[in-house]
Amino acid sequence: MKNKTRIVLESNLLKDMLFWAMFTMLMLLFAFICLYRLGEGTVRDWDEARHGVNAYEMVKNNEWIVTTYGNEIDYWNLKPPLSEWMIALGYFMFGFNLFGMRIYSAVSMILTALICGLFAYKCNGKISAIVTLACFSGTTPLLFQHCARTGDADSLYILFHMTAVLALCSYLRRGVGLYLSCLCFSFAFLTKSWHAGCIGIIVLTCLILTKRIFRFKIKNWILCVISALGPIMLWAVARASKDGMAFFEGMLKLDLLERSTTVLVGAAGDVAYYFHHLWNSGIFIPLAMMAAFAVPLLRDKEKRG
Repeated sequence: MKNKTRIVLESNLLKDMLFWAMFTMLMLLFAFICLYRLGEGTVRDWDEARHGVNAYEMVKNNEWIVTTYGNEIDYWNLKPPLSEWMIALGYFMFGFNLFGMRIYSAVSMILTALICGLFAYKCNGKISAIVTLACFSGTTPLLFQHCARTGDADSLYILFHMTAVLALCSYLRRGVGLYLSCLCFSFAFLTKSWHAGCIGIIVLTCLILTKRIFRFKIKNWILCVISALGPIMLWAVARASKDGMAFFEGMLKLDLLERSTTVLVGAAGDVAYYFHHLWNSGIFIPLAMMAAFAVPLLRDKEKRG
């Protein structure tokens, strides 16, 4: 009996060692893909170039609240400055070069993969975690299209968005993580402005459908509001002290209303544009990722049923 138990323990230990070896290898592979020759090539027009100049002028002018372009207040880039702060940090660490501009974006995507892999392992098991990490390495939009290998804000936003959703899942499963989800919403807003509304809709919808929101106490409401709006309000007050409400008017009018209803700066497409884009980007990979999460959950549900 003791020998049999020892054999089982050794077998489980070997499986664990093999899993963590594969997990580590896949993380290193994804990190390599994100970082290899990151500082080579040219600055991409539109978002990357704009963010790079905004951050450069922040450092040179020692102005950390108001973003400028050509040393004039920038009312074209109407996003809060968190991504510019991260680029500036890269400049301080690695100099005014492409690697310094892009490193925060690559690190953000690597952290996103790590968090998703660990969450998949904790909730769904080893196979789910391995498939999840493999999907990250094979999903090119996460690397090139405004994401990991560019100086754009999308990778940082994805990190906050994903962390918010996973923290919400943890809250629904175990009752912890709600305030982290709210805090990630705040940081996502400071990164990509109104894009963070998706997080708010997801959180509110889940809380309403599960009826948890109706059981909130005053303490819960206060902590949710502070977590979700506290950092935003600190930045908003600091920004308003610089140039009044002009920036916020632009955020509301141009960045929310006009971008939602009209074609701006030549960005046009037909009704099926997003479907074509997802298909050409390899939509089967995100589907495989969702399956890696969903299948074990369905199996567990059947067992409990």
